[in-house]
Amino acid sequence: MKRPTALRSGSCGGGTGIGKREPESYKSDKEDDAEEEEISSLLPRYLSGQVKHYHGDFFATRCFDPRFVAQLMVEGFLPIATSRYLLPKLHQERCVLRLSPPAPSRDGGADAEGKRGGGEIHVPRSVRKKSRRFEMTLNRDFDGVVAGCHAQHGINWLYPHAVEAFRYIHQGG
Repeated sequence: MKRPTALRSGSCGGGTGIGKREPESYKSDKEDDAEEEEISSLLPRYLSGQVKHYHGDFFATRCFDPRFVAQLMVEGFLPIATSRYLLPKLHQERCVLRLSPPAPSRDGGADAEGKRGGGEIHVPRSVRKKSRRFEMTLNRDFDGVVAGCHAQHGINWLYPHAVEAFRYIHQGG
């Protein structure tokens, strides 16, 4: 697999930035080697020198380069940050909704699990009624969204390093 330009350029210094002097809590938990191997196997090889497994679904790095953060998102990571670390989270289990019915199969329309209509989603009438009060927009007010998150949750949700990376990505960088 070809490495993306952002990582070929060495923008993150070619490593995680997490060294021997870091707190034990940011080092991989070696108690369960099988679990460690399983989660690490989900990490694309070209990212293995940039991030390392922290615990559970979390990895860790000190690199906040926007191109690197964007590449993590492309690979399915949810970028979460602390004041010093980017903690990309890779959910091992995900909930995926099909928004259109699956194509009919040879067995008369059943999906892989033998269920018919696997793509249909029931939205209760009460939910549809309440949703009329809301409007969804995309890419309209980045700074307003960040300010709203900070007002609601404090800076813990979006540390400045992460905000700057997201802003760069939002601006088309």
